[in-house]
Amino acid sequence: MPDQRQQSILARFRRSKSSATFFLLPLVCLLLIAIAWYEVSTRVEREYQLEVESIYRESDNLIRAFEDHARQNLQTADETLLFLKMRFEQQNQVTPEMVDYMQKHRSRLMEEISVYSPSGRIVAGFPHTGNLRPPVHFEIFNAHAKQDSEQLFIGKPIYDHTSARWSIPVSRRLNHPDGSFAGVVFASLSPYYFSDYYRQMVLGYDKQVSLIGHDGIVRALQHPSQNDVGQDLGTHRIFAEWKHALAGTFEEKDSFDPTHRYYTYRSMTDYPLILSIGVSSEDSLANYAARRNSYYGFAAIFSLAVVGIFSLLLYHVNHQKQATLQLQRRNKLLAFLHETSLEIMNRRDVVDLLETIINKAAEITDAPTGSVFLFNEDRTERIRVVATGPASTMLGSRNLIEEGAAGQVYKTGQTVLVNNYKQWAGRTYPAETLAESVVYFPLKSAGEVVGIIGLWHIEAGRIFSASDVEMLDQISNLASIAYENAFLYREAQREINDRKQTEKLLQYQNFHDTLTGLYNRAYFEEEMQRIDKRQAEGVGLIMIDLDGLKLINDTLGHEQGDILLTSAAHILAASARAADVVARIGGDEFAILLHPATESSIQSICERIHQKITEINAGQHQAPISLSIGYAIADDPAVPMREIFQRADNNMYREKLHRRQSTRSAIVQTVMKLLEARDYITEGHAERLQAIIARMGGDLLLSAEKIADLRLFAQFHDIGKVGIPDSILLKPGPLTREEKTEMQRHSEIGHRIAQSAPDLATIADWVLKHHEWWNGQGYPLGLAGEDIPLECRMLALADAYDAMTSDRPYRKALSHDEALREIRRCAGIQFDPDLVRQFVALYDESGPDRAAAADD
Repeated sequence: MPDQRQQSILARFRRSKSSATFFLLPLVCLLLIAIAWYEVSTRVEREYQLEVESIYRESDNLIRAFEDHARQNLQTADETLLFLKMRFEQQNQVTPEMVDYMQKHRSRLMEEISVYSPSGRIVAGFPHTGNLRPPVHFEIFNAHAKQDSEQLFIGKPIYDHTSARWSIPVSRRLNHPDGSFAGVVFASLSPYYFSDYYRQMVLGYDKQVSLIGHDGIVRALQHPSQNDVGQDLGTHRIFAEWKHALAGTFEEKDSFDPTHRYYTYRSMTDYPLILSIGVSSEDSLANYAARRNSYYGFAAIFSLAVVGIFSLLLYHVNHQKQATLQLQRRNKLLAFLHETSLEIMNRRDVVDLLETIINKAAEITDAPTGSVFLFNEDRTERIRVVATGPASTMLGSRNLIEEGAAGQVYKTGQTVLVNNYKQWAGRTYPAETLAESVVYFPLKSAGEVVGIIGLWHIEAGRIFSASDVEMLDQISNLASIAYENAFLYREAQREINDRKQTEKLLQYQNFHDTLTGLYNRAYFEEEMQRIDKRQAEGVGLIMIDLDGLKLINDTLGHEQGDILLTSAAHILAASARAADVVARIGGDEFAILLHPATESSIQSICERIHQKITEINAGQHQAPISLSIGYAIADDPAVPMREIFQRADNNMYREKLHRRQSTRSAIVQTVMKLLEARDYITEGHAERLQAIIARMGGDLLLSAEKIADLRLFAQFHDIGKVGIPDSILLKPGPLTREEKTEMQRHSEIGHRIAQSAPDLATIADWVLKHHEWWNGQGYPLGLAGEDIPLECRMLALADAYDAMTSDRPYRKALSHDEALREIRRCAGIQFDPDLVRQFVALYDESGPDRAAAADD
């Protein structure tokens, strides 16, 4: 025993020593290399900063000299222009003295000096007096014509195609004694004058010098590869840096070529110009680069020497360790397989099982990522349903089922291993997007491949070993059995859940009204029977009837009626207590069953119902909700529910009889408001129509009462249009045959509405027949001749006349004479011939305006 203990202690000591050596050697190696590279990098960085600072100092000295040069020349040009401006404004004209002055001051800097009149002609200067200003001077001329800034205006560079040269325009405004615009004094500065100076001053390194306006346009340029000006750098990143501060430094690629430069810039405070110097980094850092490369070379040689020594030592340690690890790995794999089999066999959820399988497979092979694929119903695609590691980003992706290495598994049913996947001939994607090595194995059910499990090594040089494949084959067999069990379990659970859901749905449908969601008559009857067996406590029943539902369905349509029913159901459900049974027991009948109940509790519910009806009716413009309510209560358990039901129904019916007429009137009034709100009648049409038909009635010696009815008829003859869909009424184009048939229904709808309103009952028959024609071709009854009521024949004439003499969106109004000619043409077809003669005679006598005035 002591010997065994000593051997165990010695073995542990050796293992700890080996592990310490294995980890210590790399640390020492890395430390030596890190120290060497740190020293080299620090020195390289320090020398780089010194070199760059030296470049920026030299550039700053140069740019100050360039700034003084630019300011001096601009001041010279400005003084010349100011002198000419002063002389002109003293004499209010160009004098010979000014012309001599311009000739004497022309130079290499100022190549042209001119004076422009307000009309744009050159009145003095060169090339010739009297010429119109060139188009390129429009910007300058227009800027001065708008206002006098009292500043020197520096324009954009101008290119002369004749001389193939650039010039920089500068100018000042000329004023008349009263301050009005008198013209422009103008000078062209040579950008080559500036660039020649820059070229003389720039010595040594490759330098770029630029004079740029605040608008981003290059005015003068000294560049190693080009000398052109006029480029627009307004959107370039370099210009953004220049505008960031009045002066500064930065490094960036050249705006004209890919040369990397160190830039120094200054913005002139007295002129809208920026000066910039860009020094080539390659040229200016050449000596520094040579020193840097020698430093890095030394560090690289030192690093290689250290790594070589470390590799020899590490090889010896690693060789011994590999033998030990191989034995440990085999024992670990056997134990792991046993643990995996126990874990996956206990999984019942399919997704949970698949996640467990892929995680265990990845763990046992040390693979960083993997996926599980299942197939779509027609087995044309495989779908990534579970993933681990980087493959998680592709969860849900689809591939053709026979594509790639995974497709080989589907076709053969065997595990597929590809350890050099990027060079594998069967790959379908670019090599740079693929893993280094892959292994796919099948997931089977009843001997058929139902899924594929894949693992990837993405690190260069990593492969799957033969032992990995052996273990994965065994996991594949276990996974297939577990998957089949889980699938059967899931299907059984799904069938049970579907049956439960179906039972719940059927139970709900059996006891609920499909439109309102309230309990139905069947449930209500069951509750009545249950409460009939009560032993104590009072029971109450409220009966409710939705008033005017048939009228709403007949006039506004069943869709509006359904909305009314739903609104009533919401009111009742919101007003009742949570334990009360609210049911729809008929087409327009509802009931609330209360148990227990008291007189006060029932009255509270009725008050809440009335309150909610008032609130809803006050806030809407549709058909009003009106409910007739009656209730009954019994404290004696011996009173049967049928008796309580009958008492409540009788009470409700009495209230319905009491309020029937007022309810129908309220609905009709709402329909009238809807007609008015929807504005189907052209503005003023109803008033004009009443005036015309009243005048006709007077001419026919009708009674005052009859004329009053005619006025009412003229106002509400189209009330039935409230029941026609807006899609037809407001359609801008012609109606289809079906739409015309639907539109013609408005006469019948209007007839029903008028019959329901006492105020309109006298005109109900006229509303039905007001679209009948004299020749029997009208609608809805096809009446002809004097079978058509006189009032309808009169309205047809008045309505047609007003329509023809009123503007419409699609045409202009006809004249009075044109309208009368059309009416005469339709006599005996659409209109009563006798009435046409009387109508024409009436209007020929008085004219439409006097007829309306006489009626008023």
